[in-house]
Amino acid sequence: MATSDHFALCKDKQQRFVNNNSQTDDRNQYCNLNLNQSYKLPILIPVQSGSKSYNDKNCDIAAYEKSVEAAAAGKNKENLKNGVFGLQTNEKQFFTSTFILQNPFEFPRQQNDKVPPPQVSEFKASQFLLNPNEASNDQQIIHIAQQQQQQPPQNSAILQQQSPHPSTVGIQQSPHHLNPSMDLSSAHEAVLVRSEKLDEDTPKVRGYDFNEGINYEKLLDSYLTTGFQATNVGLAIEEINKMIAARNEEPPIEEDVDPCFSYPEGRKRPACTIFLGFTSNLVSSGLRETIRFLVQHNLIDCIVTSAGGVEEDLIKCLSHTYLGDFSLPGKILRQKGLNRIGNLLVPNDNYCHFEEWLMPVLDKCLAEQENGIQWTPSKIITRLGKEINNEDSICYWAYKNNIPIYCPALTDGSLGDMLYFHSVKNSPGIKIDIVEDLRHINTMAVKSYKSGVIILGGGIVKHHINNANLMRNGSDYTVFVNTGQEFDGSDSGARPDEAVSWGKVRSESKAVKVYADATLVFPLLVAKTFAKFKQSA
Repeated sequence: MATSDHFALCKDKQQRFVNNNSQTDDRNQYCNLNLNQSYKLPILIPVQSGSKSYNDKNCDIAAYEKSVEAAAAGKNKENLKNGVFGLQTNEKQFFTSTFILQNPFEFPRQQNDKVPPPQVSEFKASQFLLNPNEASNDQQIIHIAQQQQQQPPQNSAILQQQSPHPSTVGIQQSPHHLNPSMDLSSAHEAVLVRSEKLDEDTPKVRGYDFNEGINYEKLLDSYLTTGFQATNVGLAIEEINKMIAARNEEPPIEEDVDPCFSYPEGRKRPACTIFLGFTSNLVSSGLRETIRFLVQHNLIDCIVTSAGGVEEDLIKCLSHTYLGDFSLPGKILRQKGLNRIGNLLVPNDNYCHFEEWLMPVLDKCLAEQENGIQWTPSKIITRLGKEINNEDSICYWAYKNNIPIYCPALTDGSLGDMLYFHSVKNSPGIKIDIVEDLRHINTMAVKSYKSGVIILGGGIVKHHINNANLMRNGSDYTVFVNTGQEFDGSDSGARPDEAVSWGKVRSESKAVKVYADATLVFPLLVAKTFAKFKQSA
């Protein structure tokens, strides 16, 4: 029968195992881990399901187990008398371990490395760990000294691996384990590092206290010491006030030097020229009225914007822009003829009205071109400001106050669409010289005694102003307001310090960037700077 054959094989292996076990060296007295790897016994012995507990095979196994237990007990007593650590585990475990699959809790046993017999001190160490209440302080000290002198460091790992009690053999306790106060002292020093003393004039963080009532002037003043972007707003207020103060100083008197810019003709050079840049979306928003205030009262000297910054200003004189929502679905809006700018809605009819108004103006410009006029983007915008004749318009007040509006990308928007349609009908159409405008803005920067820069947003608007100021080795006063980040390497998100590296902002300036939506921040900046100056003038 198959069962008898298997059992005969098992019995033969048992006999060989007993003979071999009697000849093993001393290390088997304290290591019983994974012995089934040394003796190539069968991994699994099938057992007949119908076998009885009192059959001959089971009786033989039981008798064998009792004899093995008696022999193991005698050997353990003899080992303890000789002071050897490590109880001989009963050999029943050896026998049964050969009948099961690989034990996942067993540690790999080193087969060939000879390990010296464990020392008496290791036995005492194990007794201390197993029974700490019975160990005296003298025993602890003796144990540590003996471990340091007698036990090689490389044997500790081997003993821990081979011992039936790996956590109790060859362990050297650190002084911190015996004296926890040493660990506490180290942690105390790490946590409570002494600070260097700050200068007495270092600003202290403090926000606005509404217990003092509602005072918007003091509220904005408190931004400077509030922290984060509120502090940057406070610094931007200071920077703009510096450029306003510099602009209202008397310009230097120079003999044989024209006190006016070469373009636009008749505009005087102030002690500090202020360049204002803004993107088209800000004109679509309610920030248009804030910008118009600055132009209306001649508080700035030069404007740079995109095509949308011009056309949206003019379109608002013809039709309204409405509030919507950021989440309105584009597909439905397209079906309704509504264009979305963030949470603003511009009916497409507005551009139809714009075309009806603009085409006759372009016809006049084409006729004047045929009579010798050379158009530039700034000249076209001045003409549109004159034609719109509406005091709500930025372009209108720029025309009235002789403030140039430069737009190097005039064709990038609805204005470009209209110029395209007009040129197809009137080929070759109007010709616009952008190089002449480039010469004008760069010359304005070069001829400025000092320059201040305020840029809302990024893109071509930001770079065009900064690049013009490169011609004079950088602007003296600089404020950027945008939400762009520098991590993509874009000029839009770059900090002022990057512009310093290019020579577009002077290294000694106190340039400020406010990371914020300009519709939130710029009205506050104007309230504390230009509007306050205009009110006190």
